[in-house]
Amino acid sequence: EEAFGGSAISSSNGEDRILLEANPPFAFQTSNDVVSAKDSPQHATQMVWQKHYPNEPFFFVPPPEEQTFAVSSSCDPKFSGFDVIESAERQSTFLWQVTQPQFFRKSFLTQGLTEYTKFLKLRRLANNTVNGHVDTTIVPTYQIDLFWHTHILTNMQAYFDDCNAVLGYILHHDDSLTDRSEGGVLDTSFRDTKELWKQHYNEQYHCPGGMYRGEPPKAFFDPEWPDKLHEEMEWQQGIGPYLRMIHVQGATSTNPNKNQEESHKGTVPCWQYKSENGSIWNNYDGTEQKKIQSAYVKVDESNTSFTYESGRYTYKINFEDMVQTNMSTKKRNEIRCQHVVWQHELASSGKWKNYDAKYQQQIEDASRPESMNNNIVEVDIGKSSYAIDTLSMTQNNLTSTKKKGGQLKIRRHVKSVT
Repeated sequence: EEAFGGSAISSSNGEDRILLEANPPFAFQTSNDVVSAKDSPQHATQMVWQKHYPNEPFFFVPPPEEQTFAVSSSCDPKFSGFDVIESAERQSTFLWQVTQPQFFRKSFLTQGLTEYTKFLKLRRLANNTVNGHVDTTIVPTYQIDLFWHTHILTNMQAYFDDCNAVLGYILHHDDSLTDRSEGGVLDTSFRDTKELWKQHYNEQYHCPGGMYRGEPPKAFFDPEWPDKLHEEMEWQQGIGPYLRMIHVQGATSTNPNKNQEESHKGTVPCWQYKSENGSIWNNYDGTEQKKIQSAYVKVDESNTSFTYESGRYTYKINFEDMVQTNMSTKKRNEIRCQHVVWQHELASSGKWKNYDAKYQQQIEDASRPESMNNNIVEVDIGKSSYAIDTLSMTQNNLTSTKKKGGQLKIRRHVKSVT
């Protein structure tokens, strides 16, 4: 992993996969490339391939025309339930949508970067919106979707980091919603996105040249397409059953809010503010935690701030910008909310398991500095009772100290950050 400059992620079966970042972005290899530097990403990628698939060539070798190519029985086209082959097929439609002339203009792309930034912020605003919008799935225009694809593909780890910084969780890209029927999920979600965009930015959500243009014509898949693109205008006309949605709808890429909801499920909130020098995050005390969280869940378009007193100062929190202002000194501090889950070690495997949701808040409260003299929480797990000590970070079996797992470790795990 370190030798290749990649990052490891865990798959559904518990195995680690190595992600090799392209450097420069989109540095796809061909058999004509000469790879001489042993420390290059290209060479590292080929070495990983040879290690895991020693009997298969790194570069694709086309089979004879009469031979039908079949997927190897050892190759599962679905990764964690995601069908890679179907997604690859859908990319042909995406490429058709973003090969219009304006996508090669610097001014159009510069505008797209601004709109993509606003789109990410809108996702966060939609998460915090009440009045019927909390479950909204927002849909990008193709101008925005091109930047979304590019952001992910340029550097996956950077994308993860940026998402966590802006949203507090990873924004998943789902392009499987292809039904453009009027009144369907995609159509309704795009209308909701237009409404939210108007509410928050006071702008119409429409991009001339960056909207749906129909399905790709058969000629688009012809090898001569690039040469004929500007010669025969009829080749640029979209086809398909949704012609009435041309220039009306956006892309098929979506980001269901369930990803954010699932990432917070079973967690407890812990609000923090940044120190004066901007280097340390400090937890609010227990009383302030409850006040801030109570105000946060009531946020809507007309009420995005909350004022409270602490000591001799009055503070105002703006949840939209995630900033706290001292009303006397006018000093501003960043704020954030950690979504925490408490876990205990399993004696049999050494892995970590979440405590039941009903105990999470009790354990979190017991861990606060003001609870130093009351840092023990008793919980029931199965047929046994345990004492959780948040000071020594241990769990003690109260039923039987002779049992395997009499004393085990516990930990406070930050699952996501908003």
